[in-house]
Amino acid sequence: DTPVRLNSIATKLGVVKLPDQPTVKCDYALKLSQFIDHRVQPLAQQSVGSAVVAMGTGPGFDCRGRNGDSAAKMSEHAIGDAVDIVYFKLANKSQILVKDALNVQSPSFAFLRDMRAAACDEFATVLGPGANAAHVAHFHIDLEARRGGSRLCE
Repeated sequence: DTPVRLNSIATKLGVVKLPDQPTVKCDYALKLSQFIDHRVQPLAQQSVGSAVVAMGTGPGFDCRGRNGDSAAKMSEHAIGDAVDIVYFKLANKSQILVKDALNVQSPSFAFLRDMRAAACDEFATVLGPGANAAHVAHFHIDLEARRGGSRLCE
């Protein structure tokens, strides 16, 4: 009922551009912006010593079944309640790719590990590398309402 297109998110450490301009529900936009400001930015400063200045998210709203399967239950993307984070661009000009989340040799491993854990605290569903083949290169984060308030974090 209240879709918004996000161009950027204002944080205490500066603006985080969203080049994919995801369309999401208004309450999801608020939750995502708070998460980026209060959790992602401090983790980036702590882990890699630089602020996030851009984030690749995909389109947000995408009317489709889960994992791109048209026969599956509708994805939270179909109601604008999810984004897929593919990369983080930092103020120091480096880029962190989510596909490196399981690579313990990567200099961004700790940031990606801690960012996933923080997302699991804030969102109902977090899927990423290691969860399944559909999420090998991005973090899917959504607010799917589940019975008993349960969460899925993989």
